[in-house]
Amino acid sequence: MEGTLNMSIKELERVKILAQVMDKKLSQITAAKKLKVCDRQLRRILKEYKINGEKSVISKKRGKTSNRSINKNLKDKILKIVSANYSDFGPNLANEYLRNNHQIIISTETLRIWMSEINLWIPRNSLSKKTHPLRKRRSCFGELIQIDGSHHHWFEDRADPCVLMVFIDDATSTITGLHFAKTECLKSYYETLKIHLNNYGIPLGFYGDKCSVLTPRNPVETNVTQFKKTLQELECELILANSPQAKGRVERANRILQDRLVKYLRLEGVSSIEEGNKILEDYRKKHNQLFSKKPSEQRDVHRSLDGICVDQVLCTRETRTLSKDNVLQYKNTFYQIYSQEKKIHLFKGAKIEIKETLDGKTIALLKNHLLEMKPLNEAETPILDEKEIKEWKPKQKYIPQKSHPYKNEYFRKKIREDMMEYVV
Repeated sequence: MEGTLNMSIKELERVKILAQVMDKKLSQITAAKKLKVCDRQLRRILKEYKINGEKSVISKKRGKTSNRSINKNLKDKILKIVSANYSDFGPNLANEYLRNNHQIIISTETLRIWMSEINLWIPRNSLSKKTHPLRKRRSCFGELIQIDGSHHHWFEDRADPCVLMVFIDDATSTITGLHFAKTECLKSYYETLKIHLNNYGIPLGFYGDKCSVLTPRNPVETNVTQFKKTLQELECELILANSPQAKGRVERANRILQDRLVKYLRLEGVSSIEEGNKILEDYRKKHNQLFSKKPSEQRDVHRSLDGICVDQVLCTRETRTLSKDNVLQYKNTFYQIYSQEKKIHLFKGAKIEIKETLDGKTIALLKNHLLEMKPLNEAETPILDEKEIKEWKPKQKYIPQKSHPYKNEYFRKKIREDMMEYVV
């Protein structure tokens, strides 16, 4: 037979078995078992093999278009839409927008192949430089909340880079709080914590990195950051990670957000932090529908906010000492302190706790009892003692006169002799 035949290994094995049957070296029953077909099917194959030879074994579908293949016009239309609107999207995300915005239903893997053909998608390198063992998830929702700030060009070239504060539950991968801010500061952590508390309540603990907001400059037991003071008041535990991989749940969420949220903001036409914070809640709900997991235990361990004023908890705390005139100084301003309750006695040296809320309101507390603060004018500023008002002058260096005994050679010689006797 002239020409060349392309066969698969399976087809080549079939030819060998059929040749043995034709040479009477193998029975039809045994050959049918090896080919995994019935006796009648084997006789049909042998009949065609006698007529067309080895060519009959080759699949008739080879080289032909599949009956389930997608129309080329539809393929060109889809790639045109993806190239025009979603050129930097991944196949999975681009497929979601095709389904929701263009009513085009297609397999994600098919779209991945098509995007790879026109170099719109390059597969990620599957080799990892370093492996880290996975930590087991917490069992209940609200048991541990991972927190982090993601610095990125969230609005691309439409605005300056900023930070996105992310709170995510460890047990379910549910994002519980999102907030845009200019910097990763105490206020941005408080704003995101306020969103979490209003939506879910008080969790058992938080898990973050060793940034300046969570870790004091001098790590001593007496040094506590403002954020940790707030968590202590809420009776929440704070755990600090030693590496980014330790809080991998929130780090992976940041990577997803830097891909999906950036494109979502672009399509929505958002170009500022204020506009972004308005639509974050809507995006958070859509994100959780796609990426949330079921916890191993179906219960929520968040505690209720009953009897707790969130605005008075999310604040900075400072301690001031009360003077004999019931006056204290805070941020270069003198305040007169009054007691609103008769049972609260104010005295000199009392330790007053000053709280400044997110909206700039300042309150004073003595043993958790609210006090009234009234700023004093310059005319009402308390007069200090006369000793404190006098200007400090450096003390002049005393220079002994020449007639001083220490200047006398005889006196110094006697001192040396006495010292020698003492040594001996």
